[in-house]
Amino acid sequence: MFIPNTTKHAIEQSKQNKPKYIADDFEALGIPRVISHGILLARGVYKWMSVRRELIKLKNKWRDELTSLYDILSHVKAIRMDPDQGLYTYADYRYLVGLTHGIEECRKDVRKLCHQSRMSAPDNDSEAIAFLNVVDGHRNKL
Repeated sequence: MFIPNTTKHAIEQSKQNKPKYIADDFEALGIPRVISHGILLARGVYKWMSVRRELIKLKNKWRDELTSLYDILSHVKAIRMDPDQGLYTYADYRYLVGLTHGIEECRKDVRKLCHQSRMSAPDNDSEAIAFLNVVDGHRNKL
């Protein structure tokens, strides 16, 4: 029987986030790829792997937007300090600061999700949580 290596190192080094990797593992057990892909699709694994990719893209988009906002903020602050150029009001500046903080908070939350440990399971799947506890207990004894 095929038993995957569940040491922390092996788990952290395993390729992930593509249904084809799961199909490869099942194929090694004699399960045809088309069956594996059908099950993964029906159970929503495709969707959640896609959602994870989109979260990563969103996190990176927000990083780029924050970089631009930091540049704009420093420019606005510099112009506000020059009484001859009074193009921006204090309210404009505070709006940009608030926008920046809002995007920073959202990005921080999404980044936390994307960097979650591989040794985690959905909080509504007691079987998966129990399996992780067994694996984690076994790993801690090594």
